[in-house]
Amino acid sequence: MKRGRILADVKDGIAIIESAETDWQVLKPAVAGKALNKLKAQIEDYKAENLVKLREYDDLKLKFGGAYEKGVMGVTAEYLDSSTLVNISNGQTMAVSRAEKKKLFLGVSKIDGTWKIISILGEVETKE
Repeated sequence: MKRGRILADVKDGIAIIESAETDWQVLKPAVAGKALNKLKAQIEDYKAENLVKLREYDDLKLKFGGAYEKGVMGVTAEYLDSSTLVNISNGQTMAVSRAEKKKLFLGVSKIDGTWKIISILGEVETKE
């Protein structure tokens, strides 16, 4: 198992998540399982409200966050979330994040030769 390949695939996956606006199908090359279901529901919920979330994750740092167990590796993703909510019909900005620092724990698994994000286990408490 090449640890550099895992982190590279996760980094590419996060870039794909950033690119997903109103079409959750674009997530499939990088996201599967519960993570795909969660992001699909979020995109669909925003669309139902005539909104789109323009994700922007700056200063991304990835680290291994757990042992490889039952085909799943834990990875922590720390980033500044500068995402924006925009009204689909008129392009008006509805909400802008204040570049919040976030740290998520991700479960990743090798599927069809690529390490995909299969679970987003929630925010990790950070000590400031």
